[in-house]
Amino acid sequence: MSDIHGNLPALLAVTSALSEMDYDHLLVAGDSLGYYSNTSEVLDILASHNALVIAGNHERMYFKAQQDENYLAKVTAKYGTSIQGSIEKFTASHLLQVQSMPEQLKLSTESGLVCCFHGSPRNSDEYVYPDSNLDGLNYFLPDGTKWVVLGHTHHPMDRMSDSVRYINPGSVGQPRNQIKKSQWAMLDTKLDSVQFFQQEYNRDAVIEWAEQTQASLPYLAAVLRDNDSQ
Repeated sequence: MSDIHGNLPALLAVTSALSEMDYDHLLVAGDSLGYYSNTSEVLDILASHNALVIAGNHERMYFKAQQDENYLAKVTAKYGTSIQGSIEKFTASHLLQVQSMPEQLKLSTESGLVCCFHGSPRNSDEYVYPDSNLDGLNYFLPDGTKWVVLGHTHHPMDRMSDSVRYINPGSVGQPRNQIKKSQWAMLDTKLDSVQFFQQEYNRDAVIEWAEQTQASLPYLAAVLRDNDSQ
């Protein structure tokens, strides 16, 4: 999964579905923080599932904003108060959890390597959309890579580049493909198969929080509402 962005009800919908499934690893491709308000609870749930979590651009924002009040003001104006709330509310355990997130990771399987990046193998802030040119990305991968898991775009994707399969599970907390559900995917490395999922969840509380506390950023509520387009 990827791009949870502090949306607790969306994450709970996914973990509820996972409780009925067999899986070996829960892999999160960055941006567990940012936008919405329940980042502490999101981190607690990921820890309870022993998730393998990498840092995204919102995790990097968090650490920079911790040290720079002017930067925090810019982040708050553009993305809302979530980062500021995280700075105020995180326990030492939460801080350590975020500090421990690598920029990328690789997971060995009997069938090959799964490599995970937030943006792309070339640049952690690069957006790789379903229609992006994948040429040159494989150059940055370790030998034996068979699957690449990406986040950042909030758009699901399943594409091949030579012998490497590029997968974006979509966003758990803020999908941008007009499907207002929590989106994630299951990779079976033995079968080389990917199944995409869309979980219904009650968005009302998250929308209400955004409307009441983030009035200067109507997008945060609009992107989750059925009657609003991206």
